[in-house]
Amino acid sequence: METSTEENPTHTYKAEGEYEVTMTMTNDCGISELKQRVIVYLIPKVNFSSSKTRICAGDQVNYVDESSKDVNDWNWQFEGGKPATSIDKNPSVTYEKPGIYAVKLTVKNTNGENFITKTNYIEVISSVLCPDKTGKKRKVLLGEESDPAKSINTRNRFNAEVNILPNPNNGIFNISLGPISANAKISLILTDMMGRELYVNSTPEIQGGFISMHLNYLESGTYVLQCKLDSDIVTRKLVITK
Repeated sequence: METSTEENPTHTYKAEGEYEVTMTMTNDCGISELKQRVIVYLIPKVNFSSSKTRICAGDQVNYVDESSKDVNDWNWQFEGGKPATSIDKNPSVTYEKPGIYAVKLTVKNTNGENFITKTNYIEVISSVLCPDKTGKKRKVLLGEESDPAKSINTRNRFNAEVNILPNPNNGIFNISLGPISANAKISLILTDMMGRELYVNSTPEIQGGFISMHLNYLESGTYVLQCKLDSDIVTRKLVITK
């Protein structure tokens, strides 16, 4: 407890709360005392949580404001999200592209504003690496179910015939596709484990049933190769060691 003998003192409160101030006055007739309660409000406390922090591309995240109760204004910023900003107290945001994103929340009350930024908060995984609705890991991706007349045996055969040789190695791979028609449309997409595209070839050269990929410029690690034949897509893990 602090005291003062000044007639008109000043005092700084370092924490919010309710405080009792007592003024004691003395003269020749005696002593008089006056008590007054002072309520101190500081800038708001700010925090938030979310329904998820690791999602598949295209999924939605629900945010919950956990700031102090005296907040009357919210300003959200969502890196990589749709919408990118919001003034709702508890917004919902969709993330379409793989990556790791930050979220910033700024709040205000009658005394000022405060903010918090959580970097690397939302991790969005490529749909290639996400489970399907049955909870199973996707090996053959979207597209094969879109044509009910397509032969299941044909799709399974293509999935079985795609092989990467040798794997792992230092970055030069040969992709075996098995027998395919001369008019088949082949394309290749290589991503890292976060789903970021590192290599795209929509017109690869096929020699002797193989496609050669020279990836020795990439760092050692595990990557995901998407191989598309017409409307069928299969994936394979590819490992570079140096």
